[in-house]
Amino acid sequence: MSKKISPNLIVFNGTSSSGKSSIAHILHRKLLNPPRLLIKLDDLLYRLPLSEINRDEYRKLCDPCHDTLSGYTLSAIKSGLLCIVDTVFEEGCFERFSKKLSGVKPFYIKVFCPLEILKQREAERGDRKIGTAEGQFDITHLGIKYDLELDTSKLSPEESVSKILRIVE
Repeated sequence: MSKKISPNLIVFNGTSSSGKSSIAHILHRKLLNPPRLLIKLDDLLYRLPLSEINRDEYRKLCDPCHDTLSGYTLSAIKSGLLCIVDTVFEEGCFERFSKKLSGVKPFYIKVFCPLEILKQREAERGDRKIGTAEGQFDITHLGIKYDLELDTSKLSPEESVSKILRIVE
């Protein structure tokens, strides 16, 4: 078995309804050390008056929300916490995020599944605007080099976490 790595940042990136939040929550519970913090982009977005914001206005808010996410994450890492970030990188967001977090030891995880499964999950959830995942599908993973890829059409959240824990300590 190869040596496990010890990142101070684990980032889950995937479209809405890809399964990243389920995996992140389980990983957060299963990791024993160091102290860890789960940070979700959705937690920032849900504090905005989304019902009053159209898609163009929403897009304009993504940059400030990702800037807040990266600043909060960097501060937590500097305080000694392992950060598990659950996000959706849209146009230009990854570059800004990674630049602000230069110097940390990131572990980037691509969470994905086929579009038809995303659409089905989105419809079944009932808490997402229909079409969100499809709108993110072609842009979320552009230009990102991942350390691990998880196809959630083939892996359960528990299986995904087991795969991560074989690599990360």
